[in-house]
Amino acid sequence: MRLYEGAIADFNLAVLENKIADQVASSFENYYRHSVNQSEFRAWQQSFNFLRNSFEQSGLRENKIIIEYELPYSTRRIDVLIFGRGIRNNEGVVLMELKQWSNDNVEDCLSEGNVVVVLPSNLDSQGLVF
Repeated sequence: MRLYEGAIADFNLAVLENKIADQVASSFENYYRHSVNQSEFRAWQQSFNFLRNSFEQSGLRENKIIIEYELPYSTRRIDVLIFGRGIRNNEGVVLMELKQWSNDNVEDCLSEGNVVVVLPSNLDSQGLVF
């Protein structure tokens, strides 16, 4: 099952026209026979804008994109799959898991190019350095 499939150029246009989250939600409702929850819908709206910006910046247009691909024999889904050719014309697939992050728990790190992410206290950690 795929909630959306098409060329990246078509995806970008649907995002610009503010239609993509509605298209994905409609596919979700047709397949699962219930409405998508509002938090997932908002996450799609926000994430798809970031994706479009990334695709525009990188010049990706003809590659194919699949959104919310359900794994066989499972109810788990991969957020985004991108199919196409790389710089050296090699065929490839990129899997992306989109996360809703904020900068609330992100701090500068002393070592250049890194940040400290302070995790919630229930994870029993002082933070991770990325």
